[in-house]
Amino acid sequence: MGRSSWAMAVVVLAACESPGGGGGGGPFAVPDATSTPSVDAVGSGDEVGVEGPGETSEEVTLNETTSEPGGPRVLQLASNVRRITQGEAVVLSAIVTDPDGIDDLIGGTLLDPTTGSTYGAFATAAAEGAYEVTLSWAQMQQTSPIDFTTSAERVFVAEFFDQAGLTSRAEIAIELHCDGAAACDGECGLVRCGGSCQHTDFAWDPSNCGTCGNACAAGASCEYGECVCDGEICSDTCVATTFDAANCGGCGQACTGDNWCDQGRCSCADGVCPGSERCLTFANGGGGEDEMCFSLGGPRVAGAALGPIELEVDGAWVPLCQVAGWSAEATAMVVCRQLGLGQAVEVQVGPVEHEGELVAHLQCAGNEANLANCGTSIGTWCSFNEHISARCGQGCMPSCDGRQCGDDGCGGTCGVCEMGEACEGGQCVVNGGGEWICDGAYYGTRDGCDCGCGAVDPDCESTALSACEYCDGCATSCEQIDPSYNAHCR
Repeated sequence: MGRSSWAMAVVVLAACESPGGGGGGGPFAVPDATSTPSVDAVGSGDEVGVEGPGETSEEVTLNETTSEPGGPRVLQLASNVRRITQGEAVVLSAIVTDPDGIDDLIGGTLLDPTTGSTYGAFATAAAEGAYEVTLSWAQMQQTSPIDFTTSAERVFVAEFFDQAGLTSRAEIAIELHCDGAAACDGECGLVRCGGSCQHTDFAWDPSNCGTCGNACAAGASCEYGECVCDGEICSDTCVATTFDAANCGGCGQACTGDNWCDQGRCSCADGVCPGSERCLTFANGGGGEDEMCFSLGGPRVAGAALGPIELEVDGAWVPLCQVAGWSAEATAMVVCRQLGLGQAVEVQVGPVEHEGELVAHLQCAGNEANLANCGTSIGTWCSFNEHISARCGQGCMPSCDGRQCGDDGCGGTCGVCEMGEACEGGQCVVNGGGEWICDGAYYGTRDGCDCGCGAVDPDCESTALSACEYCDGCATSCEQIDPSYNAHCR
């Protein structure tokens, strides 16, 4: 063939005037055009290294898509950079041989394999047989629009041909990026939505959350490409059901009148609650009280084992608290009766472990059929951790049939008479209009029968001296008490 038949074409993808890109040394440096590359024993698909003074280019494996017999042959297609962004350019270099000699080569072009469009022609370099082409971001956009969400790979095809029209092709891919942002029509920071380029961020735009056109519900936000609603979606709107009076605690659960919503509960200053909820006093923990609506269920207790008494409030189990001036035994008695477990045979008051923030305060006299007949309020803590625990069982069965007051036969009470009344045979009777002259804390508080106090203590079973447990007021001893009417002294 006369002389060694090889030709070199150089395609350099170089970042032009970009920070940290392009020229200089390193594994992607542009070969020195004045150096003579070695092409000994190079075949199709071989890896070729092109070395300049003190530099080593990236080794590139050819990916020939077409190499016609007797035609030119691309030995190397390389780039000095793997990725570029807006404002930068890339230089592609190629080495090509031809069996009929270098003069048989006509040249080459750079193509888009998808559209078939031409980016431009290769130019011969200073070295014999070397070819190169410089391609800018803007030229890429002009040939084929640059649109992507985070980045895109652009494939280029180098096609070389000889005088006989025979061709050889090789491919190379370059990453196009905008530092993690999107691009639209070659402009970094824009996104194609609705057929036009817009300034938007799929990670945070509630109108295009995660993808173009994915709109979040009204009131919701977009976080990292996901729609987020700090509440519930009610009629395509994100609603804070903890505070929305029209959707209090859930969609469509509206508070009545001018009542407001707090923590998913309606206030009930007018005493009216939605549905079957009850209007109860709520000690809010800040020293104040509000009238709020609660959904109450029944109680539960361990039964045969000693355990805390709990009441279902808003679907959760909360403990019962001891209320000053009211009997824990009476409350336990009502609970055991309501559950059909007999009576409270053991009652304790003390701390218990429980989850949640609410507790229940009940005021039971002990003769109620169920807790619905007891005074009830809700709070956030029990004074001195005085939670009520009980054990229910069969045994003494209390009886208050036909009785308004006095002992129920099992240590409980059938009721407390009003001031100025006395309990006679289980009935509250006027005690003669006497005035209580003893400490008010002793009157009807189930602390024992106090005598000589001017009025009969409701704790006394009768007005006889035999019922007295404490003698004070007008007396220094029980011997001074009127034996027939224990409210007076002799």
